[in-house]
Amino acid sequence: MAGETHESTKCPFCFHIDGVAVGDCPTGTMTVGSILAAVPGFPECNSAIVVTYQVGFDLTEASTRYSLHRRAYFPDNPNGRRIVDLLKIGWDRRLLFRIGTSATTGIEDTLVWAVHHKTSLSGGILAYGYPDDSYLQRVELELNSRGVF
Repeated sequence: MAGETHESTKCPFCFHIDGVAVGDCPTGTMTVGSILAAVPGFPECNSAIVVTYQVGFDLTEASTRYSLHRRAYFPDNPNGRRIVDLLKIGWDRRLLFRIGTSATTGIEDTLVWAVHHKTSLSGGILAYGYPDDSYLQRVELELNSRGVF
């Protein structure tokens, strides 16, 4: 799988991952908090989980700086908390971001999401927000495909 080290292997037939996948995401911090806010599509929630990522490093030889500050939102319910727990594992394994071409700006050789996140509480799918009925299931499948269970 692109962006992952050889500490794991993936069967080309059943896609089972043997070992632990470790990516090449630059180092940084992941913090988790909550806010009092409705999450469209989750009427039982009166709060949202906020995950903040701060990533960055310098490549002195190449004179390239990679950095980003991103915030993502999840419903503060059992399923949302479970997804955030999986994201913590993905973060520790450096699988959540990679260096590539931004789908939104077209900028090459920049930090981009390797696992989809909702960066807005509203606006629906086209605005990277809620409501999105199948988002939590999709992000879990993305994480599972990278060996995060």
